[in-house]
Amino acid sequence: MFLSVSTAAGPFDNKELLAALSDITRLRDNSPAQAYEEACAWLTQVRSLGDSTLVAFGLLTVGRCAQALGRIDEWLDWSGLAAALAEQTDDPDLLRDALIELASATSHMGFPGEALPLFERALVLATDNHDPDLLAHLKTKTASALALLGRLEDAQTLHLDAIELVRDPNLALRLRLVVVGFHCDDMLRPEEAEYHLKAFERMTAIPSLSPRLQAWYLCLQTVVHAINGRPQAMLDSEAALRPMAAYNMNFYCWTLRIVADTLLSMGDANGARTRVNELLQIDLVLESVERVRLLLLRAKLAQRDNQSAEASELTKQAYALARPSAGTQDKLEAKVILTMLQNLESRLQLARSQVEARQLRLEIAKREALLQDREVPIPSLLKELYVLHAQQRSGFQVADMAEIGFHVAYQPYLGLQDLRVVGCEALLRLHHPRHGAMLPGEFIHRLERAGDIMDVGLWVVQQGCQHLAQWPSPGGVPLTLAINVSATQLESSEFAHKVAELLDRYGIAPGRLELEINESFALRESETPQAGLHALQSLGVKLSIDDFGAGHCNFARLIELDSDKVKLDRSLVRKAEQSQREFRGVQSLVRTCLDMGMAVCAEGVETLGQARAMHAIGCSALQGYWVGRPESPQHIAAVLARPAQVWAALLELDTPTKPSADRDHLQTL
Repeated sequence: MFLSVSTAAGPFDNKELLAALSDITRLRDNSPAQAYEEACAWLTQVRSLGDSTLVAFGLLTVGRCAQALGRIDEWLDWSGLAAALAEQTDDPDLLRDALIELASATSHMGFPGEALPLFERALVLATDNHDPDLLAHLKTKTASALALLGRLEDAQTLHLDAIELVRDPNLALRLRLVVVGFHCDDMLRPEEAEYHLKAFERMTAIPSLSPRLQAWYLCLQTVVHAINGRPQAMLDSEAALRPMAAYNMNFYCWTLRIVADTLLSMGDANGARTRVNELLQIDLVLESVERVRLLLLRAKLAQRDNQSAEASELTKQAYALARPSAGTQDKLEAKVILTMLQNLESRLQLARSQVEARQLRLEIAKREALLQDREVPIPSLLKELYVLHAQQRSGFQVADMAEIGFHVAYQPYLGLQDLRVVGCEALLRLHHPRHGAMLPGEFIHRLERAGDIMDVGLWVVQQGCQHLAQWPSPGGVPLTLAINVSATQLESSEFAHKVAELLDRYGIAPGRLELEINESFALRESETPQAGLHALQSLGVKLSIDDFGAGHCNFARLIELDSDKVKLDRSLVRKAEQSQREFRGVQSLVRTCLDMGMAVCAEGVETLGQARAMHAIGCSALQGYWVGRPESPQHIAAVLARPAQVWAALLELDTPTKPSADRDHLQTL
């Protein structure tokens, strides 16, 4: 595991949580089932913190534990969620590790073509990291995908590049053994396998290796002797391996099968049969390719013993395993395609140019076409939740959402004009019966893709309007409510009409509702969502651009959309605190937005330093954990009522004051 805990954890310094994670990582090698249970419990705990970076790291940890248990499909699920969530953070190391896990799981599922672009993206991020060992590790994984695609020469080149790059002696040893195995099994180049094995032997004293690494080495030594036609040396090496078999059982089974095959080809049927019987006694779930080879080897033995019927049956079983039914294959492929779509759509949210957005949409359209060809329905999260909660419904109703685990939390934002809370953002949350508390980044894509977002989105608006009508107005100025909407919702001609009905029902002035759209909305080429947006604006509803600055900062599009507010992405908030140059850059962006008549809210404000920097820059409002965490509607009242004097003290200001961007404020940072 190359991702450091401190990097992945971002701004959190919860030593107890991090210590527990380290224990899980160590436990995974010895007791993967226990590690899996503890990782799930750890994930539940960090989800309660509401931090996407920590949750993504937790998802990765659970996925790795699932891999250790041989649950490859679960590994894919957890890694897919982690990658989608990591796309939304500003942590490139976390994203890189998530892509590696997702690519590895995808390749193990038998789809190296889908895995390769993920490995290539991770390679770019690893190159930026300037860690030769990390790059070597990743090149080895990429080479394995290339080999599965038949690009053997490219795979060989990457393997050798990895060996030249690596600096860590232990990793260098492991990579050398990987290359030996590659030539033994994938390319069947016995001379190359022999060369790399001897190179390994020159690198270290074999008795000094860990038992697991010694077992791996003896497995490969046995196979190298076998494929180079040295039967006695093969048997001697196998005898040395047997006492250490338990340290690397997967490789031991692979080795035993090759020894049996070699003995059978030499005419030693009894020796081959002895080893096949031993393999049948081992309680181990072999990878499908090894199970196929073992079945074929048993068929050869049966044929030699004149048991034609048994040989025929074993051969049929091997071919059935090697060629799964069309239905099974379609389900596997649909699962992988849906995971890839989830990742692509997360990337589209942060597209930095029209060209990148157009390319991502082409990739999305290509995979959607593949799903249509297989007539695989998009799984509805709402239907799944209704089944799990044993709620029998003929149709979905807005009032039902709370019954199946959805709830809305509210995060306040502080107005810096007179230092009071001026509104809240409604944040959708879900408590899944199986997965526990989930953040929007883990489930929104499913709601979008299956068309469930319309029902859930309107329920969020209804909940928000109901609570907004109940809350007091500190200082006599009515609070505003911000709600995220997607292009999918705006494409519906009914959405604006339903929103107008809800505003009227709860007596909410349209100007108190603020709809947030992601910055990538500016890159959409369709006119349909724009028409829906204009219909809402004509009602008097305000428009806010979320995550501004994470992508392209398209000012021309801001003018066209006539937005009322922009929300600075958290990456800019963090940069502004780092240096005077970064401060001035963000200051210039904020001034431009203010000059265009838009309010500017800094989101993701987590420290006093960030809050003071944004105050000095001249932002209109602050939002983030420093102001307040997302709370239930009942618990948000205390933050809403906090007077200006308290906020001034928290900001370490002498008196409540209008923000200024002069040098004196900058010097106080």
